[in-house]
Amino acid sequence: MNRPLHVWLLFSLCAALMLATLGWLTVNTLRLDQAQRRATEEAEIEGRVRLALWRMDSALALLLAQENARPWSDYDAFHPAERAFTKRQTVFPPGEVLVPSPLLGNAVSNVLLHFQFGPDGSFSSPEIPAPTEGRLAGNVTLAAGSSELWAARLLKLEGLMAQSGQVPKRPALAMDPVLARRYGLVPSPGPLLSNRDRVAETATTQLAQDASPPAENTSVAPPRPQDLASQSYLNNSEWRARAYVVQNGQGQGGQNGARYGFDGQVATNRAQSASRTNATRTLPAQPRAIGSFAANWLGEELVLTRRVEFADTWRIQGCWLDWPSLRASLLANVHDLLPGASLQPATDPTNPPDGRHLVALPLRLETGPLTPAIPASWSPLRFTLVLAWVGAFLAALAVALLLHGTLALSERRAAFVSAVTHELRTPLTTFHMYSEMLAEGMVADPGQQRSYLETLRSEACRLGHLVENVLAYARLERGRARGRTETLTVTALLEHTRERLAPRAEQAGLTLLVEAGTAADLAVCTDVSAVEQILFNLVDNAAKYAAPTASEPTLHLEVLPPERKFVRLRVRDHGPGIEAGVAARLFQPFSKSAQEAAHSAPGVGLGLALCRRLARTLGGGLVHDSSVTTGTAFILKLPRA
Repeated sequence: MNRPLHVWLLFSLCAALMLATLGWLTVNTLRLDQAQRRATEEAEIEGRVRLALWRMDSALALLLAQENARPWSDYDAFHPAERAFTKRQTVFPPGEVLVPSPLLGNAVSNVLLHFQFGPDGSFSSPEIPAPTEGRLAGNVTLAAGSSELWAARLLKLEGLMAQSGQVPKRPALAMDPVLARRYGLVPSPGPLLSNRDRVAETATTQLAQDASPPAENTSVAPPRPQDLASQSYLNNSEWRARAYVVQNGQGQGGQNGARYGFDGQVATNRAQSASRTNATRTLPAQPRAIGSFAANWLGEELVLTRRVEFADTWRIQGCWLDWPSLRASLLANVHDLLPGASLQPATDPTNPPDGRHLVALPLRLETGPLTPAIPASWSPLRFTLVLAWVGAFLAALAVALLLHGTLALSERRAAFVSAVTHELRTPLTTFHMYSEMLAEGMVADPGQQRSYLETLRSEACRLGHLVENVLAYARLERGRARGRTETLTVTALLEHTRERLAPRAEQAGLTLLVEAGTAADLAVCTDVSAVEQILFNLVDNAAKYAAPTASEPTLHLEVLPPERKFVRLRVRDHGPGIEAGVAARLFQPFSKSAQEAAHSAPGVGLGLALCRRLARTLGGGLVHDSSVTTGTAFILKLPRA
């Protein structure tokens, strides 16, 4: 008992060591795999970010290149041409011909407004013509309401830059109070007039002053004192836009002019005044330096500005970007790479640019949540580890089963040797004693001699049966137990085996009853000698275990109703039966120990195991019939022919 315990302890230690080593390798491998996975994901995210930044910077580079390439003169609604000729080769003096800005009446994608201002802080925009250029602007196709929209934007931008300190704050009267209230700027004190009345009255006064109307034209009212006090409206972008509408309408037929009280003569005088002004216009001085555009944040608004240096003055030119539209366009361009990305203004001077900042604009890319590039489970490495664990468990289980089988076989062999030794010792002792007595003539009585000789013959038969069973089992183990098969009826098979079974039953005081029944004429294909050996072992067991205490000295050999493929033979006695604990190991070879053999009938526990192996070799089987409650019964199945 100690040796198997030591073997199992050693096996447990080896298995625990193997599993601990495999577990340590698994933990470290998973840690390295997780680190590599994280590095791979970070590398992929960085690759996506770099590609997204490249796409956005490329898109912004076109916008910046377009604005940087724009001439400084485009920021005036009209600028004089250096040279101009007619078809008749007439040369116009420099400055006499005015060229409209490409920005006049044309909206630029992702740009809300172009603007410029000088040292005095006065704002202007090429999209909004000056009041003195209203007739010229009337020849340029403008979208309905665009001048008013651009004027409102210019006013809002002027207020934002004044609040941020980019330009000096101008007097409150320089702003339209209605627009100032709309955009949160400081309104001017005093009573407020509606935009429509204010624009009409101020435009009337300005046009009357510039046009010098004839004496007979008395329809134009002189300017009121409050209008003269509000001459700063001449610099108001909203006023310029509405004045342009009035002038343009008058020049195109007088409908809008009549609406505000103008007549055709006023428009004619205004045109003559503009002609006189243009005739004396001179070419502006050329700048000595033009800077590149730089991006700045005004609250939540993004503007591009550059400085234009002249000999004695300077200008700040820029464009107000449509940040919501530009942001949506940039994010749509990288949606396939970063679906949850967002752009945030980079306005913190203490936060230096890193790998998430754009080069073109002060923006920082936020990647948002990203889907892992590699699934977190069932990677090739993890699948390999699972296979390794399964293999380790299967190997440990196989070794355990093999060890269990080896130990069980060793125990059975030890039990077999012990049982065989006990089984051989008794007949050998009998042989030695009886043969010595007969040889020395110690037994003179003929009847006594005949009894001794009968005992010697019986012991010889028992030893022969034991040796025959052992040899038959050995042949089965080596696969050489297949004998000669033949086809015969059940009746013939029973008659052939009865000659050997009946004498063995009679020796134990039992009567063998053969009951063929209705299946006696069925044919079977089997090895007769193997069937005879199986039935003889069953009868021999009944003679040894059931005969001494049998309630009825009868041994039944019955033919049960056949099954579809088998003929069933049952051997039944009237002995004490088999206990449940013993029935579980009836068919195990060498299951009888020496102690059990000493306290029971002779045998080594090999007969039933041999019978089941022989029955299976014949294509049938041998089972214990538990339905019989009185005595013991075994059913032999033989294949039908």
